[in-house]
Amino acid sequence: MNPAPQLGPREYAQLAALLSRWTGIKLHGREHMMLGRLQPRLRQLRLSSFSAYLKLLEKTGRGGDEAQHFINALTTNKTAFFREAHHFEFLVQRLFPELRAHAAATGKQSVRLWSAGCSSGAEPYTLAILAQEHLPAAQGWNVRILATDVDTNVLAEAEHAVYDADQVEAVPAELRERYFVCEGEGDDAGFKLQRTASALVRFAQANLIAAPFPVRGCFDAIFCRNVLIYFDRATQQRIVGELVRCVAGTGYLVVGHSESMVALGLPRAAEAVGVYRPHAVHEAAPARTAAAPAPAPTPAPRPQLAPIRSRRPPAPASLPIKRIVLGEWYATGESMLIGTLLGSCVSACLFDPVQRVAGMNHFMLPRVLDDTEGSARFGIHAMELLINGLMRLGAERRNLRAMAFGAGAVNRALASRVASVNGEFVRDFLQREHIPLTVERLGGDKPREVYLRTDTGEAFVRCVAKSVLLPLSQRELLAYTKPADEPTPFDPADALF
Repeated sequence: MNPAPQLGPREYAQLAALLSRWTGIKLHGREHMMLGRLQPRLRQLRLSSFSAYLKLLEKTGRGGDEAQHFINALTTNKTAFFREAHHFEFLVQRLFPELRAHAAATGKQSVRLWSAGCSSGAEPYTLAILAQEHLPAAQGWNVRILATDVDTNVLAEAEHAVYDADQVEAVPAELRERYFVCEGEGDDAGFKLQRTASALVRFAQANLIAAPFPVRGCFDAIFCRNVLIYFDRATQQRIVGELVRCVAGTGYLVVGHSESMVALGLPRAAEAVGVYRPHAVHEAAPARTAAAPAPAPTPAPRPQLAPIRSRRPPAPASLPIKRIVLGEWYATGESMLIGTLLGSCVSACLFDPVQRVAGMNHFMLPRVLDDTEGSARFGIHAMELLINGLMRLGAERRNLRAMAFGAGAVNRALASRVASVNGEFVRDFLQREHIPLTVERLGGDKPREVYLRTDTGEAFVRCVAKSVLLPLSQRELLAYTKPADEPTPFDPADALF
């Protein structure tokens, strides 16, 4: 058997640049992700190197079939029905009443919605189900939903409108019974969305960086959630400008939690997180007979990093301290300090500022028989253990804020890339799970001691003497080289790779 093609720094940079040129998507430190996703394609094409694959892409160009395979492989398609449920609550409690009031005043009962970055269809179909419930065709409503994505594979899946049982679990039971029909039996069983809802949605491929912009229209709401995070600031500004031109005068732009539009000058719609009313500041009075949006509340300050300058963390003497080591995690709703010592490993500190629940983990990605995917699954498991532990204490995933520490190249017994891969993983996980990373201290060449104060979400960090390196290095070397046992079960659907 021929060895699997390996991805060198030069090939990675060239492929990442090509993806950026064709789609606007920026990849930073995603070598392990690109390797895992493209290796099967190279085997299928019987190509022995990534250099050969790059030549094929450049030869066939953006219009060639292989370009779409390449884009499909490297785009992220994580979605779910009723994901970030408060956005759909806003739709029902705010937008739909405004539409009904507008219809009463004008007699016009047309509604236009757009799901940009629709993935496998859960988002636009959620919109369709809610529209059927609250603006039904039987009452004269004409609802049309455009759903677009750059990935042709997920569009084909979305048009099929069949989902596994676990995929429709988030749909409220009464809606699931009303809008889905079970097809097949046993492992082959699926839930198909009925035509009463699916007929409202039209799917189309659209590249948001294309010129001219691929979509024209006047939409009452555009959902472009967790898409903009993959572009650089200049591209974000250009795309948002185009999206705003597609929003109706009193319409809304809905984005993900970590995609703030405040820096781009868009006013938020009252207290709704991630919901903006682009044209509100330009209107003397709303065209629709709806109450003017209330001013946005002053957001709570984000946790800030306060460096430790003394030998002990600046915290009340009465606070207990819980120390964790490599392979451990700890979460609590009590007021205390959680501390750890980091070399090449990473630590994610998560805090729910609403429920006042916080936790920390300490892990590194092992060399699992040189299996990149297996190594990543270990990291996903470590993160999910902490998140699930916080949720059992009452935290809500949508409230979580993160800080990340470690990934210092301090262990000479490990390959130079080990620390940076650990740092890349934790950044990648948090970004893909849409947990805002408010503070990071990753990289460098010194060991760090980190404390998380659980009642405030503050982190205290200091570099420590290299005299602690020997026991630290021995633990990390053992964790990296020893093949990991199968972790305790977690849902593979939560995996990012």
